Amino acid sequence: MKANVTKNFKTKNKKNKGFTLVELIIVIAIIAVLGIILAPQYIKYVDKSRWATDQNNAKTLLKEVQTAVVAVQESDATPETGTITIERGKAIAADNFTATSEVGKELDKTDTNWRDTKVTNKGKASGAKKKFTITIANDYQVTGEWSD
Repeated sequence: MKANVTKNFKTKNKKNKGFTLVELIIVIAIIAVLGIILAPQYIKYVDKSRWATDQNNAKTLLKEVQTAVVAVQESDATPETGTITIERGKAIAADNFTATSEVGKELDKTDTNWRDTKVTNKGKASGAKKKFTITIANDYQVTGEWSD
């Protein structure tokens, strides 16, 4: 009698081995639905983080320009007036800030890569702008502003 029970148990075990095709299709469908639901949220998260990075880079460059203007004034030189524009997808445009300008020299001393600052966000995050302009006015006040 014992041999008969063991034999039946082994044959049942072999029949229930693995997953059926239907079970696999159901699992794949669930994963696909989760991917469809979560993909847009992930994209929004990435856009928000890029926008935050762009804002931080712009603020850092603004502070560096303010520091450079003060350093030029303290050295009894006259800082140049003009604008520095960081625009999405384009190289930085710095009017009047060549390598020989006083503010340009000070910026190169503090941050040799300041001309590589970029706007990386594609503008999908809420409130994202595409251009940051730093202006040095005639009274040497340095301001920064985001625009479309």
